[in-house]
Amino acid sequence: MLIPFAGFIWSSLFYFNHGNEKNIELILIKFCGLFTILANLILIFLPNSVIFEIQIFGGAFILISSLLFYWAINSNKKKSLSFAFTYIEISNLNTSGVYKYMRHPLYSSYIFGWLGGFFINQHWILIPTSCLLVFLYFKSIKNEEDGFLNGPNREKYFHYMQTTGRLLPKLFHVG
Repeated sequence: MLIPFAGFIWSSLFYFNHGNEKNIELILIKFCGLFTILANLILIFLPNSVIFEIQIFGGAFILISSLLFYWAINSNKKKSLSFAFTYIEISNLNTSGVYKYMRHPLYSSYIFGWLGGFFINQHWILIPTSCLLVFLYFKSIKNEEDGFLNGPNREKYFHYMQTTGRLLPKLFHVG
């Protein structure tokens, strides 16, 4: 469980370009992320009646989260990305590596990580921050996709949207 959480902290501090923005969404993602990580780590050591089968499911989510995270970072070796809600001109369209299969693998990785932590610990305290994080990720995805669709690569991005899944690979291509 530590791997995706360590990845969130590392990428927040060292990988993503933050620009000079200080907006509420950016602050909420950082705060909720750190709160959720700390809560998960504390809950691991507290006695809690959990359903083992759901913990196994959570472990699978953590594994998927970790694999997606490192594949996405490896796919972006040449250029780091901007942190969510950091309004920097969007011009770099990466369609290689994991981005060949999904448009937002880092958001997908984080969502799998937060859900995995919840399934492992099965504690209500993780629900509000995890839900808020997922909501903020979807809002950021919308902003980023609007930026691409209004930018110099709009035609290429529109085609990319038609052939590639947002958070999971598209299994069937329509059209």
